[in-house]
Amino acid sequence: MSDDTRHARDTAAIATWRRWRMGELRAEREDVVTEAESDATQARRQEAQRQQEALDALREQVRRDAYEEGLRQGREAGHAEGLAQGREEAQQEADAAFERRLEEEITPLRELTRQFDEALATLDDTIADDLVELALATGRQLAGEALKTRPRQVLELVRALLHTDPRWSASNASGCIRWICAWWRRPSATNSPPPAGACNPTTGSVAAAVG
Repeated sequence: MSDDTRHARDTAAIATWRRWRMGELRAEREDVVTEAESDATQARRQEAQRQQEALDALREQVRRDAYEEGLRQGREAGHAEGLAQGREEAQQEADAAFERRLEEEITPLRELTRQFDEALATLDDTIADDLVELALATGRQLAGEALKTRPRQVLELVRALLHTDPRWSASNASGCIRWICAWWRRPSATNSPPPAGACNPTTGSVAAAVG
């Protein structure tokens, strides 16, 4: 190595060297401590953030689970309530349909009942009038012209018997007519009706009247 080269190296080393000072070491140490504290603080912040995110996720999951459970229970309750309401409505509709059907079936029967009641109300008069006509026709054959003079008495007698004695009815009308005609065929017949108990209306017997 030449002298010039050695001189140049020494000059460069002198230029880069500087005297050590106490404050510079302290500053370097503070920088290292500050950087370490900053890293620890950053780590704590990151850990706290991770914990907060985990807590938020847990809360969201709990909220979602509670919502789903409430929705499921609500659907089940609504379904059960809907079934009960549906059954009740179906029963009401069935009852209403039954009432309508019953009313449709009963309406003609009501009319028949009314007509039957009216027929019963006029039955006695109708039977009495028919019996009078039959009695007059039969009487002409049995008693000749004797009944022509008192048809009113025959009518009154028939009606009186129909209303006062339940044994007199259309089923034994022919026997009753024969008995009435036989009563007036007697030689001693008058305009008065036959006495009570003079004949048996059930059989139409004329034995007592002919005596």
